[in-house]
Amino acid sequence: MLNNVLVTIFDTNLVAAVFDFILTFLALAALNLFIDYFVKRKFVWISLAASSVVYLIAEIFIMNYIAWLSLGVIVIVTIISIFINLTEFRTLFANKFNRMKIIRKKKTTLEVDEPYATSDLYDIINTSVLYLSQYKIGALLSFVRNDNLTEVCEDGNNGVILKAPVNAELIETIFYKGTRLHDGAVIIKGNVIYAAAVMYKDVSTATLDGKYGTRHRAALAISSQYDCVTVVVSEETGNISIAYKGVLEHYRRDSFKNAFANIMEQASTPIKTKENDDEEE
Repeated sequence: MLNNVLVTIFDTNLVAAVFDFILTFLALAALNLFIDYFVKRKFVWISLAASSVVYLIAEIFIMNYIAWLSLGVIVIVTIISIFINLTEFRTLFANKFNRMKIIRKKKTTLEVDEPYATSDLYDIINTSVLYLSQYKIGALLSFVRNDNLTEVCEDGNNGVILKAPVNAELIETIFYKGTRLHDGAVIIKGNVIYAAAVMYKDVSTATLDGKYGTRHRAALAISSQYDCVTVVVSEETGNISIAYKGVLEHYRRDSFKNAFANIMEQASTPIKTKENDDEEE
């Protein structure tokens, strides 16, 4: 008797119909999820979902005309959605082919919001400063330590906020004479170029013996107000200087990296004040 039942089922194509319905249901569900993920519009998703439900019901009750009509709506809505959001879909497929290139590309920058090694930062800054010195491109770079140096440009009228990864090529381009950002200072916070074209105030109060330009006076002034480390490259001579705690020192090209690293490590240690001593006691 079981054999007769099985023969009857297969003769009526019931199994094929069930599999066809399941596959159709899964395909429509996947299409709905795909469109909903990339097209953030409720109207589109509701239209597509409603048409899918109508199509499945029409298939169950063998209502061919309604099934074809709802299927047409599904196709039209999908095509229009993809066309309107073509940029997002293009990015999806482009990333698939660019992923291997990104993996193979040698990392030459410090990514924003990622853990980084200070040695990598020192290497990048050394590369930038030596390049600027070699071609006598004036530069002023301040590195934030404990004090909130970024407050000098938070009013929105001083400098241009970048918040870009520390990159040797970007630093060299910023200070290249003729660009709109080459005047003023670059503020670097951690592994981020926070701002460029920042003008420091009270520069005239900085006293220096000998002939020094505005950059050196600005570096000395800002290092007297904040605990930042500021590197200066002279536009006239290409000489490299570092200002810290109100003191400006000159360094040879071959000794700059070690000197910079030592000062940065020294600056990273909180300064012990009398108040701290009293608290410990």
